[in-house]
Amino acid sequence: RFSVVMQCEDSRSSQMLAAKITPYRPEQRQLVLREYQLLRRLNHPRIVQLHSAILTPTCLVLIEEL
Repeated sequence: RFSVVMQCEDSRSSQMLAAKITPYRPEQRQLVLREYQLLRRLNHPRIVQLHSAILTPTCLVLIEEL
């Protein structure tokens, strides 16, 4: 798997964030979701914080702190 990371901005707070876009095939869905499941449970100053996630049939987008 590979991901593309793009800088984005929260329109409500004007905070700069990172959007990590990971494309996947249907049979890879559980593997891709594993990263999301781990990040939503973690709260550590040295690990980027997950703000939100968007799951489509072909990609997972993780919105994280920049």
